[in-house]
Amino acid sequence: TTSAMATARIYESEGIVLSLVPQKEKDAMVSLLTEEGFLSFYAHGAHRVGTLPSLLCQELAYGKYVLSESSSHSLTLKEGKLISLLRPREDLECHYAASAILEFASHHLHEEDASATYPWLKEAFVCLSKDNDPISVLLMFLCASARIGGYGLQVDRCVICGKQQGIVALSPDLGGFVCKDCLEPGMSPNDPTVLKIFRHAYRCPLEDLNRVTYPRKEAREALRILAPILFDQWGGKLHSLEALLSF
Repeated sequence: TTSAMATARIYESEGIVLSLVPQKEKDAMVSLLTEEGFLSFYAHGAHRVGTLPSLLCQELAYGKYVLSESSSHSLTLKEGKLISLLRPREDLECHYAASAILEFASHHLHEEDASATYPWLKEAFVCLSKDNDPISVLLMFLCASARIGGYGLQVDRCVICGKQQGIVALSPDLGGFVCKDCLEPGMSPNDPTVLKIFRHAYRCPLEDLNRVTYPRKEAREALRILAPILFDQWGGKLHSLEALLSF
């Protein structure tokens, strides 16, 4: 929670470091995602090894940040406390999944969606630091982010006739599920398990990030189908996601 003291112009916020841009020799401009949205602040000594700013300003540092505001309304790190470092475990899939989430948050997450996306991003990185399947975590995170951003697919019923029974395909062009009676020429049915994964991923609560694991083969196929849909909606690609799907 962010609070302000009118006399001292001091702000306190809890958040996750998304990125750092080096400034001068040892300083950095830091991008933070919080419950209230994005914050940017200047951190003296962020690249000075062994200092508190260097601990607080690592990529994926999760902590409490005390920031002072100047007369020009720019923010500077005053002090803080590192709660944890949300680093993914060291395997290639986790690395690419984490990089894809960071890439999305840094380049495609809109300010108006940042607050609602924050708990999903935080929980996703907690899961990637444990034994959770990175493909499942990434798929649920991306579907939740698309839903928050208003890009959700129709996964409750046929997008053409509205029937809930007999769903056999997902049509990116039509924006959702299609039943067998509405399947158009040239449209191929999808694996039923892939369709079930899509239905769950677009509707799941936050708690499922830590407790649901999809079948790996079908989850990768769902992610492969989802990627171009999201790229088209965002107007840009996630290079880390493309790398993940390439092996």
